Amino acid sequence: MNRFLQQIINIFLFALSISFTYSQSLDFIYYPVDAGLISGQLKSITHTSDGIIWGATDNGILRFDGKKVDLINHTLPSHYIKSFTHLKDGRVLIVHDLGIGILSSNYDEYSIESFIDGSTNRSDQTKIHYPKSIYVQNDSTFWIGEDSSIVYYQLGQPIKRYTLHFKSQSPHYVRTVLFEIDGFNNPWVFSYNVGIFKYDNQKDIFTKVSLPQKLSNISWVEKVSFKTFWVGGEEGVFEMEVDRQGNIVNWTQVTTIEGVSSGKKIGDHQMIIGTWSDGAYFIDFSNSTRIQHPIDLQGVKDILSLDYQKELGWWIGGTESIGLLKKVPFQWVDLVSNHVLIEAAKETRKGNVIISEGDSLRQLEWLENRWKQTFVYHFKERVRSFIEYNGKVYIGTYEGQLYSTSYNQNSFTKVEGIKMKGAVVSFFIDEENHLWCSGEYQNGVFKVDQNDNAQHIQGDALNGVQVIKGINNGTFYLGGDKRHCLLQKYNYTNQKFEKVNVVFPREVEENIVVWDLLIKKDVIYLATSDGCFYFSSKSTQEKILLSELLPVGLDANTSFKAIEMTDDGALWLASFKGLYRVKNDEAQLFDKTNGLPSNAIKIQGLSKDSDGRLWIATEKGLVVATESRDLDKKTKAPEISMVILNADGSETLVSDFTEKIPYQSDVELKFNTQKFPTSNISYQYRMLSSDTVWVNLDKVDQLSFLNLMNGSYTLEVRATLKGYQSSDISTMKFEVKTPFYKAPAFYVILVLLLAVLIFFIFRQHNKNLIEKGKRLEHLVEIRAKEITSQKTKIMEQQQEIYQKKQKIIEAEKSIAEADLKNAQLREEKLQEMLEQKNKHLTVVTLNIVEKNNFMHTLKKQLKDIEGQYPDVASPMKHLYRTIEKSDKTDKDWEEFQHYFEGVHQNFNQHLKEKHPSLTAHDLRHCALIRLNLSLIECANLLGISQDSIKTSRYRLKKKLALSAEENLQDYILAFK
Repeated sequence: MNRFLQQIINIFLFALSISFTYSQSLDFIYYPVDAGLISGQLKSITHTSDGIIWGATDNGILRFDGKKVDLINHTLPSHYIKSFTHLKDGRVLIVHDLGIGILSSNYDEYSIESFIDGSTNRSDQTKIHYPKSIYVQNDSTFWIGEDSSIVYYQLGQPIKRYTLHFKSQSPHYVRTVLFEIDGFNNPWVFSYNVGIFKYDNQKDIFTKVSLPQKLSNISWVEKVSFKTFWVGGEEGVFEMEVDRQGNIVNWTQVTTIEGVSSGKKIGDHQMIIGTWSDGAYFIDFSNSTRIQHPIDLQGVKDILSLDYQKELGWWIGGTESIGLLKKVPFQWVDLVSNHVLIEAAKETRKGNVIISEGDSLRQLEWLENRWKQTFVYHFKERVRSFIEYNGKVYIGTYEGQLYSTSYNQNSFTKVEGIKMKGAVVSFFIDEENHLWCSGEYQNGVFKVDQNDNAQHIQGDALNGVQVIKGINNGTFYLGGDKRHCLLQKYNYTNQKFEKVNVVFPREVEENIVVWDLLIKKDVIYLATSDGCFYFSSKSTQEKILLSELLPVGLDANTSFKAIEMTDDGALWLASFKGLYRVKNDEAQLFDKTNGLPSNAIKIQGLSKDSDGRLWIATEKGLVVATESRDLDKKTKAPEISMVILNADGSETLVSDFTEKIPYQSDVELKFNTQKFPTSNISYQYRMLSSDTVWVNLDKVDQLSFLNLMNGSYTLEVRATLKGYQSSDISTMKFEVKTPFYKAPAFYVILVLLLAVLIFFIFRQHNKNLIEKGKRLEHLVEIRAKEITSQKTKIMEQQQEIYQKKQKIIEAEKSIAEADLKNAQLREEKLQEMLEQKNKHLTVVTLNIVEKNNFMHTLKKQLKDIEGQYPDVASPMKHLYRTIEKSDKTDKDWEEFQHYFEGVHQNFNQHLKEKHPSLTAHDLRHCALIRLNLSLIECANLLGISQDSIKTSRYRLKKKLALSAEENLQDYILAFK
């Protein structure tokens, strides 16, 4: 048997070692704890005020603390456990085959004791026989259900049994008889397979009542008001109303779900129903449209027990599983199928919401207290965004096109003149009733008027605009993907966009992008790829210093894709982790484990409608969040425990923190919030004695410190459960012992010993000094003689050094005279070379003059011949061109330039650098002026007349930007 029990525990622990999965249905999400219990084991589940979950099995009591499970099977006379019932003081009555036990639990400590004795001998009328259930009427009065009888028990009194003369037995030997007391203090008995009985106080008997409608296999009863019960069985759930005399005055069927095994009330007109073989259902009969929706429990079909744990959810027990069902703050809006990619969702008119599912738009309207689909816009392209403008729906596609259609029509008109790079990502309608739209990779933005005329507004600062947001019919801003022009504001006066110079409070990534904007009450929020920042729109400073949104529970550098604010003042931020809700400087994170279809929320995928609902578009579905104070929940403050890790591998639990911990101890701190699933809990800690910064311990519930030094320590820990605000801070103070060699008294004794030692050392030192003094006097005499001798030698060496220095000075003087002579010789040689170059320059200049004179004479003679013989005028033109070409291609000027540069080095280069507009002809003219040639000489060299020379010099003076008073020749001659 022990081996068999160990196998049960191993199976349960194996299931717990697997990462928790979850499933979602309607407004609930299910977290299974275990799927490996042996069939037929689990009968009932409950919880105690410390958060521990208890299970009744045929092999003992299961204890689950959120992380591990223990099997308790040796504390009661029988390990066949049937059910649990709570006492007002928090203790739990345990029904087992051989009596009733009582359980007290306080986190890691618990006790189980016998409360009412039982017996297997039915002839023993002093004890109960194989009980299945117990009902607590008050602190001292109890009703106990057996398989064919009812026991009335008062503390200190003999039991009283009422035999019903039938066998009431359920398939799992649980809940054979159920009890309730109405508001008139009348007891009622609900038998599994017999019917309903009322108590006749005068006759002291139970009599069966006649029901207006058949109901068999009664498995669940719950008192819902003063005189009303919900009763569940094979034919469904019925509402039963009774009067003071014990008559049934109203019998109404609430749901027709068959095979009801258990249930729990949620509100006045809602319930969760479990069945024997068809899973669980959510029932809502608050209006004429009754909701009867199955809950996805990951294949669990046989529901034996439901237990509600405040602020956590409903524990659901099957014969082979335990799981937690939690209500989520999001309502699914899937009209086609689950896991649909939603591109966008927003209210276009009050009570009218349109959602984009790729190539179709679905129009929803709030009718009969729920969203109903009223129209589907079938579109030929994939839709990215949309907006209502001038009574029409304007649709932006992934191909960068813009279309419009009237409401409830599938006739689409393309807006001409708009073709964007990438998808149309953002719209805004300004106060002049213009529609603005931007593209994902578009250069600039588009402005559309009421006649669908599109204007493309471009600019470097308008590249990469990702979002256009503003006040309705008012100021609007552009958010982009360039750090130097991240935000721009539209100026209606000059019809231009103006850059908003923002300064970040910290270093941000170079490629930061504004994915979304929000303007609320003069505060502008920027949801960026590197955090959320905000500033006042009333700021008049040239540079606006941004503030960063950093509430408790939100890390810096988080990338945000969308931002919105609900009417309760809460900010909602979509990140790659999920959805954050920020209120009162506290952040709550919601993700798939809290009811979102996907953690991947679309960029600008948050939208608030006129009734305050928040629409959330994700990659796998659409959900709606409604404003609710229930969201302002804090995580329970964690319990902190400490164990000392001993050298032999054992652990010692620290229970009394008034005692000091041994010096250099290795300790392990464990945190517990008694919340499930533990994978959704993260912890932060800080040790105030060494640091004030919170350190994250994501999904880790323990912390180790090695070799703790002496001193006082204060540890602070806080926990965060997904979907909840961070907890209050839990504090643990402890002190580590100071070893004797670190105690003050030890240092006092050590100082005294050192003082005595120093005294004796000093005394001995003085003796040694006297002896050393005598030896030193003798050494001084000897050393004085040696110093005198050394001084004499030094003087001789100094005289020798002086003589050597004189010789060096004379040698340096001779070298200097030789260098001077060499310099004079080089100068003479350079002068000779300059004179030679001047001669060459003169020769070249004369050659050019002679050649030009010859060409001019030749040209004049040809003119004379042309005058005498007009018939040769045409051939003469060819000769003139040849002569002119000869002037331009003559190599003499190149030779002139060569010798000129030799004499006046870099003259042309410096002149060209200072006056880049000078032509080659201008530079040649300047060179001739630099040679100080006359007008006639320059004219002959350049082959032009003196008047042309004057004109050329006038133009040259203007190019050199000389004033009228300045002389051109003086400027050229002085130029270097």
